[in-house]
Amino acid sequence: MNPLEALRTYALLGIPAGLGFGLSLEPPPALQRFVAELDLIESGYVQYLGLNHALRLSQPRFMAPFRLMLLSKLRVVFESAAGEVDQWNRTASAQVDTQLGERRRAFRRRNEALERIQLATGELEQRIVELDAQDAALQLFLLRIDKLAEALRMQAPPESDAQDTIAPPITPPGPALRQQAHA
Repeated sequence: MNPLEALRTYALLGIPAGLGFGLSLEPPPALQRFVAELDLIESGYVQYLGLNHALRLSQPRFMAPFRLMLLSKLRVVFESAAGEVDQWNRTASAQVDTQLGERRRAFRRRNEALERIQLATGELEQRIVELDAQDAALQLFLLRIDKLAEALRMQAPPESDAQDTIAPPITPPGPALRQQAHA
């Protein structure tokens, strides 16, 4: 493997693999036929570059058509090779683009899920604060009821029948009962 092939393989497989992409490497386009076409053009035009034709090519009326013909043939070969390399590059890039699109969608979904979780967390925290406030209000209410019941007991006549009919004092639930209620 030549250094250019090693660099291409690393660029298309090594770097993306380190980022979590799974790419398959397409074989590079076969450029040997273009080299063969260039060799054919060279062998066809080398005869015009000898000493016999040097004087003729030094004249503008012969040089301009010769140059245009040679350039047009070379342009066709190089543009064909560039087209194949570009098509191969688009194939390799399409894999990356597809996987990037999938990752973008996955990140967008994760971000939306995180936003929903954060919103729900905020709502739950607000609801917990409301429940704690209600719990505190109920504790005060129970304490007040207990004081009122105690005051009624004190005002009641000390009869034995009266004690049986009066309910025992209501005690507010302790911290253990509150924790069980929250669980």
